[in-house]
Amino acid sequence: MHLIEPGWGIRMLKFIAALALFFAQSTFAGISYFGYFSSASDGLYDAIPYVSANSNTVFIASGSTSVVLQKLAEAQSRGMMAIVDVQHILFPWSSSLLCTSSTCATDYATAFYLFHQAIKAYDYMIAAYYIFDEPYWNNYLASIGQNGNYTFTYNSNLYWNLYSAVATVHTYAPGKPTAIVFGFPTMQGNGSNFQWMIPVNLDWIGFDGYVADGCNDQCATNNFNTLAAIARRTGQKLIAVVDAYWKAPPTLANESSVLDRINLWKQLIAANANQVVAVLPFQFQTNASMSLYGADSMPLVNSCLSVYYQQLRGYAYCSGTALVDSLNPWLVCYNDISCR
Repeated sequence: MHLIEPGWGIRMLKFIAALALFFAQSTFAGISYFGYFSSASDGLYDAIPYVSANSNTVFIASGSTSVVLQKLAEAQSRGMMAIVDVQHILFPWSSSLLCTSSTCATDYATAFYLFHQAIKAYDYMIAAYYIFDEPYWNNYLASIGQNGNYTFTYNSNLYWNLYSAVATVHTYAPGKPTAIVFGFPTMQGNGSNFQWMIPVNLDWIGFDGYVADGCNDQCATNNFNTLAAIARRTGQKLIAVVDAYWKAPPTLANESSVLDRINLWKQLIAANANQVVAVLPFQFQTNASMSLYGADSMPLVNSCLSVYYQQLRGYAYCSGTALVDSLNPWLVCYNDISCR
């Protein structure tokens, strides 16, 4: 008679491995989407073929509905979800005012309805609609004459414009989340009043503040924690806009700074994992004419973010010979130069 059933040890090892994977995945139960900002946007090359292996979401931004359809089809072919930017469906180019029949082809509500009808076949793979990028920061720069021909308005008016835009999306695309990323100077400049600048009907909120632009670790930590506290009160979900760019041809020292910031982001995300719904690094593509040098110009950053995505999926590994805690996949692979 066997005191221990044959094969017990192998089954126990499989059970332990499955348990570890469960904890690795459940730790990040709230995070559903990982994809680079502007990965399929006008003015930049199409990054979908380059990021599809290590992300599950495409960020599509185009003034052409036919281009949006093309990118949705491409994302579909690779089994990816999509976040679709509708700022220039709802608002004129460079304006804080909603579209009317005199400033756009039609009013904002009709414009979104027609747009949604055109892309409805892909509705199932649309993760969210992106309403506006840094609305209050762009509005402020315009108010002091530093944003070209941008049309600005009072912040109170802008709030209701954003609220109306979100409500329109909810009406014609029921059940689909809406998202806005705010500029970090808006958060810092408005203090405790910032919460009241976020439309109450908005679903996902985030901020962008990069080490390349002078938002140091304390800046990033304070702003993220502020958003997390707001989200806990309101029930909104968080977007983590992780650093992945430099504003000049990056040196190894620049890349090291970005890697350090990614490490910080991992810790912030891990501490708020149930609130974070999307991790959206900015950005992948390089456009030297715009002084944007993305992860495609920083191989160590690219490698680190690729590993991070796989960790979020529950695969606890790092390239090289680094050690990793399978129960804490957000921990950086400190022995791996690509994840520092």
